[in-house]
Amino acid sequence: MVGGIAALALANHERASMVVHWAAQIRHPAIKGLVLEGCPYSIPEAARARCHRYGSDPSYEEICARAKKILGDDPYNSTEDEIVVVYRSEGPTRKPGDDKIFTYKTWWFMCGPEAYGAMSYRHIGKIALPIVFMRGELDPLVESWVPNALGAITREAGNDHVRVVEIPRAGHDCMDNPEPMLDEIVRLVSA
Repeated sequence: MVGGIAALALANHERASMVVHWAAQIRHPAIKGLVLEGCPYSIPEAARARCHRYGSDPSYEEICARAKKILGDDPYNSTEDEIVVVYRSEGPTRKPGDDKIFTYKTWWFMCGPEAYGAMSYRHIGKIALPIVFMRGELDPLVESWVPNALGAITREAGNDHVRVVEIPRAGHDCMDNPEPMLDEIVRLVSA
């Protein structure tokens, strides 16, 4: 635990989304606030948009159809699964940084069109804790409008302890420019 904050979702968008889903369901007395770095509005919507933008192979729709076929009518209890490599799912090349590897079951529950738990916009309004939404100015995965939209949903739900911060000269990992990022964490802890 750091300065009373027991939940930090830092680095990638998947973890931030998981923390949002968790914090919306559970009230734990040790959790005093959240720092959400690169939090997506919706992982399924972002994954679909990136697949279309970069021409993923297989396409989002092809992965979805194949996942349904392999996992069957009840993905939660399916004993079937396979590995899938999605080329150009995170960027325009077939280089490893632009590709992702999943099992179909993991993809379905994280990126699939019914991945409710990965849709932060549906859960963020249920969180009453102080929240800092951070996004690197140069983040290629989370669009610039996302932190403000999530902040607005949170405020509309009655949470006035929300800050939206863009970290200059940082990509998806705000530690590309650690001083302003750490300043925001200290600010939240001090409050």
